[in-house]
Amino acid sequence: LCPLRVCVVHPGGPDPWATVGLIRGAWLGLNGSSPRFTDLIDVNGAAVWRLFSRQVVLTVLVGVISTTALILAVTAADAGELSLSIFNQAQGIDPANTEAFNALIPELQNLAWALASSPIAVLLMLLGVITCGFGTDDAAGFLKGG
Repeated sequence: LCPLRVCVVHPGGPDPWATVGLIRGAWLGLNGSSPRFTDLIDVNGAAVWRLFSRQVVLTVLVGVISTTALILAVTAADAGELSLSIFNQAQGIDPANTEAFNALIPELQNLAWALASSPIAVLLMLLGVITCGFGTDDAAGFLKGG
């Protein structure tokens, strides 16, 4: 059993901080020093901030790209009034009222049909999905064959 594959599990799934601590301890051990408990629980604030800030920037960027692609697709499909009607109805829905959600289904189907029947709208949505998808590390690894 490889010590790098050890993962502390709690009811919500693997604990990433415990995994980071164990990996840090394994690296210290491979470098010849004996890891202490403080090495395992140490939190590197600068590294956490780097990861958090990049995640926020990536989330905002993906949100802007996907929203722009959707707005352009709705405009190309000439479905602006239908999408505005759906948006206005969705604003006043009580989450406990399932009948209101069911009333939106036919309009959502009409919007989907309008978008699917416009080749330019389909192309714009596809470009938005590809742009957002290839901005992630998983997609980049897929493109490299890794």
